[in-house]
Amino acid sequence: MSNRDKKATLSVYLRQLKAINDWSKAKPMDLSTITNPTLIVDGAYDIMVPTVNSYALNQEIKNSTLIIYSDAGHGSIFQHFERFSKSVIEFLN
Repeated sequence: MSNRDKKATLSVYLRQLKAINDWSKAKPMDLSTITNPTLIVDGAYDIMVPTVNSYALNQEIKNSTLIIYSDAGHGSIFQHFERFSKSVIEFLN
């Protein structure tokens, strides 16, 4: 079984594009004001929200930790729930 995302239907893809378009018109938030430790998790093959966005978040949020699952997609935390759970516990400790 592959850990990559299933293909999105046209309807899902169009709704996601609309949400991204609406969001992109909003004033950007100043993420540098986030001072709490922040865990950012993504899959390398996220077809809904490009993985490059997680790298950008990691750059903007100074006290952040980035985990990219190299063989996962948009549902990376579910595709790797055991590894993710351990990472969250370690991060919170």
